[in-house]
Amino acid sequence: MEIQFDRYSFILNGQRQFIRSGAMHYFRLPHPDLWWDRLKKLKAAGYNTVDIYFSWDFHSKAPGEYDFSGNRDIQRLLDMVDELGLYLIGRPGPYINAETTRGGLPGWLLTQPDVVLRNRIDGVYHESPQYMAYVREWFDQVLPFLKNRPNLLMIQIENEYMTVDMEPDYMQALIDIVRSHGITAPTMHNDFYAAGLYADLVDIYAIDNYSVTLFDMNWRDYPDLFSVLDHLEEGIRPEFCENRPLMIAELQAGWFAGWKSVPYETIHQSLGREHIGLVTRTFLGQGGTVFNHYKAIGGTNWDHLGATDAYTSYDFAAPISEAGVPTERLFEAKQINLLLAHFDLSQTEKVEPAAISLSPAPSLYAVRQCVNRPGTYWIFTRNTTPQPLSFQLHPQMEVETRPYESKILPYNYPLENGWIIIATSADPLVQTKNALVLNGQSPAKILLQAPVAFQAPLKASPLLKMTTLDNYRVLVEMENSIAPSDVAHANLGSLQLYFLGADQADRVWPQADKQYWIGPDLVLSDSEVYVSEPRPCFILKADGALASFEPSEMPQLNLPELKNWECLPGAPELTANNGFQPLLPQGVDMDSNGFHEGAVWYRYQFDQPAETLSIRAQHIWAVFLNGHCLISSHTFHVHPETGSVEDTVTIPLPKESLNDKGQNDLRIFVESLGHHKGFYDDARDPRGLLSLKLDESDISQSGEITSARLASSQLPSANTSASRDETPVLHAQLSFNPAIPSDIKAPLGLELNLDIDRVNIILNGVLVGKYWNACRNQTLFYLPEGL
Repeated sequence: MEIQFDRYSFILNGQRQFIRSGAMHYFRLPHPDLWWDRLKKLKAAGYNTVDIYFSWDFHSKAPGEYDFSGNRDIQRLLDMVDELGLYLIGRPGPYINAETTRGGLPGWLLTQPDVVLRNRIDGVYHESPQYMAYVREWFDQVLPFLKNRPNLLMIQIENEYMTVDMEPDYMQALIDIVRSHGITAPTMHNDFYAAGLYADLVDIYAIDNYSVTLFDMNWRDYPDLFSVLDHLEEGIRPEFCENRPLMIAELQAGWFAGWKSVPYETIHQSLGREHIGLVTRTFLGQGGTVFNHYKAIGGTNWDHLGATDAYTSYDFAAPISEAGVPTERLFEAKQINLLLAHFDLSQTEKVEPAAISLSPAPSLYAVRQCVNRPGTYWIFTRNTTPQPLSFQLHPQMEVETRPYESKILPYNYPLENGWIIIATSADPLVQTKNALVLNGQSPAKILLQAPVAFQAPLKASPLLKMTTLDNYRVLVEMENSIAPSDVAHANLGSLQLYFLGADQADRVWPQADKQYWIGPDLVLSDSEVYVSEPRPCFILKADGALASFEPSEMPQLNLPELKNWECLPGAPELTANNGFQPLLPQGVDMDSNGFHEGAVWYRYQFDQPAETLSIRAQHIWAVFLNGHCLISSHTFHVHPETGSVEDTVTIPLPKESLNDKGQNDLRIFVESLGHHKGFYDDARDPRGLLSLKLDESDISQSGEITSARLASSQLPSANTSASRDETPVLHAQLSFNPAIPSDIKAPLGLELNLDIDRVNIILNGVLVGKYWNACRNQTLFYLPEGL
């Protein structure tokens, strides 16, 4: 693929392309079938590019060991991307953030001598040759998968990186490694601060933009949240993008939820569908032509993937949910993608409204002129108020923008078949050689000019009013709102005009044969058509005709009731005396002993008299003395900002639990919720047991504490039943068969509403969920297909 670019857009094989990208984390979709499913849905929603992080940690669990098989098969993943005809933005790190533990850096790096992660300590550059040697090793493993990929559009260098003095050495070294592998695609870096960081080193300068990150307020009351977007063209373009297109590497399409934050349902409701429409159309109004919705596809923090910032679900309130279900945010994004795929916005310059005799108005956001069509314009409207706003676009036409709505409207725009849109107050969705499809969710008008004089009477459905102004111009208007499932049609001879009701406008699905399915909730192919409720469905044919069809009814599935659980003692470490090993001299924390994720049991035996125990541990912990639970971790919570519990807790040792004569057996369970994601150089913060005192005696460094790793998927061997009263830790298991036909897509979830402190959910030996009753932010857990 020949890749060029200028100040306006990418030029691929000689053709200007508007890059419409969505981010997908393959490592959060634990089966290749899920990759294929999500990529097809991304393509169906009008995206032409997929953005993919490659997680070093996911592929390397020990020094020198790399796994690219099964659900780590990058070659298979990239073949899927290529087969679907999607461009690829490759982001191999080495640091990826993504709310993954350590930002995707492998845990074994923490125990390597002389390694300074990301060549940085507290924001200050520290060159680390040993770290760079490991980085080169990772790049030597992953970059060959990207080399010679015909669809590789860009390759990212690091991620959201900066130092106090902006040293170029680290970034330039990464660029040199990439180029040494023969990769010629443009390099890019995403600047979280929109300050031009490393703009002089990479080919494409990009920023990240997340306008709404707090959900205890109504973002609609703060229009200044879009201020960074509003100043892209005047602030960033002159200094950093004069000769390259404006790009947002992470344009907010959702947000993540943490242990002590709101649940994803709240984020969905807060953002609504209007947020993704406002930020995306605002970016386009600034002349941007490269965006990546982060994230377009939700995922799951299975098998200890997540950092302390995120609980099990990484749904992200994404347009395509964690379970692969299209949401209304996808429908909003798809309408924008359809417009960009069928109309040319790849080369425009901002002009004053007076250029087309418009007066400034609160809802008139921007007017842009097409460079290659001097008389053609695009009008961007934006309303960030709770009241409808309007302005006069044309003597025959007023444009109303509803509260928190945005629009992109062509003005004097020539269509493929010679017709011209003189003006319209309805967003266009699709144009073909014989048809024009508009969003008719609210009353709208369009003024059209024919290429030749009208030869035959024009016809319109009763939902529309049509007025011929002369032999060439016709005004078509919706007199009232049409029902969400309605389609209004006007036959203009050589042009078929369609206004779609709100539900139908959401459900336009392009197919490879230049036909469009209208009405189904999802169409992936002729044989994959999904309709969740009765709705008129149509096929827009290549000749512009609209044919109705009856979709198959959604089958009813009867899922089994989960009962007859087998309960067993779930913590053999409480009584076992084998399997424990001495701690290493580096310290008692997990990482110092090679345990970088999951949980650890600590054991200490003492016979001296003691009255109190003081403990500091992260994150979730419990203390057992001679088999009795002294304190359970549900009392203590992760800090909402840092994800840590820093306080030392002092526990009285009950006399009735102590052995007056002989040894006392102290066992401490500590489970890590992951490391920090390392954005602020905090990925090294220790986990597990941090300090331990009996009375005033510090036994943390005594060398007498022993520990054993607790594998979360370990099944108990005992066959005796136990009740909750008899043991504080239970293992409950059962087998079930949902009996879902192979041709039906029906994601399964396990819902828990239990008066139990914590539950780890293990599906066929794989950790897929962590339930924490004290937080209650997730009670429904996706059971990924393939596991």
